[in-house]
Amino acid sequence: TTTLPSGRRPYLAGGIYYDGATKDLKLNTDGQIAGVHPVDEGMALSLSVDAGSIPAAPTTGNKLRQIRYLGSPSLTDDVRSAVLSAFPLSRLVAAGKATVTKIEHRIRNSGLEVTVSYINLVTADPRNVMQHEKRLEWYA
Repeated sequence: TTTLPSGRRPYLAGGIYYDGATKDLKLNTDGQIAGVHPVDEGMALSLSVDAGSIPAAPTTGNKLRQIRYLGSPSLTDDVRSAVLSAFPLSRLVAAGKATVTKIEHRIRNSGLEVTVSYINLVTADPRNVMQHEKRLEWYA
């Protein structure tokens, strides 16, 4: 933990809770924008944003919508590749800040549903890691 010369701990920036399902910021009960840990926000952005859809950050997001043939024998590999190459998810995993524990997919209503389970390694208690597992769902 970093401590300033005054003895105070510095403010650590948090993330803004972006709800991928509604494509909007989430508000808390006070009507304020809800916060979330930056690793969790990075994982959410990686899975809820299409790569190239944000002009100012074209590499942010995933390429799941580029999977065209849902009957492909390589669909499982294609989904796994699209998830693990998503940004900033790939950077967070490479930096040891998160680990993907499970990637599931199924065809639903002529689209693809992908569920990713991960562990935020920055906030996880190593004795109780499964309690910190998060699930994010993405629908094509």
